[in-house]
Amino acid sequence: MKEITFNEVRNNYSDNNSVVLCGITPNCTADEVNEFFHESKFLNEDQNAVDVFHLSDNVLGEDGRSDLLVVITNGPGNPMVRLQLNMSGLSVKWTSDFLDNYAKDYISA
Repeated sequence: MKEITFNEVRNNYSDNNSVVLCGITPNCTADEVNEFFHESKFLNEDQNAVDVFHLSDNVLGEDGRSDLLVVITNGPGNPMVRLQLNMSGLSVKWTSDFLDNYAKDYISA
């Protein structure tokens, strides 16, 4: 899996081109995430999850929470579906919310 630091996320990604899946297994592929996001209606037909990165610089290392940056095309996902996914136990964060609320968990923040 590709790795990315918190600081790289801050400098290169926003709510318009990504979301963060918090506390998820780091071996998800973009195809798997894309299929799930389409089935759940988080992404429309003209949107796709095109890449997935594991945030690599958690202060606790491998003992820390595993978070994945998902790069998407054509704007943000459906906010109502994001809320439904969160209520079902999958933590899908807007990138801006993740950056604001999880900086303390990352070395490069």
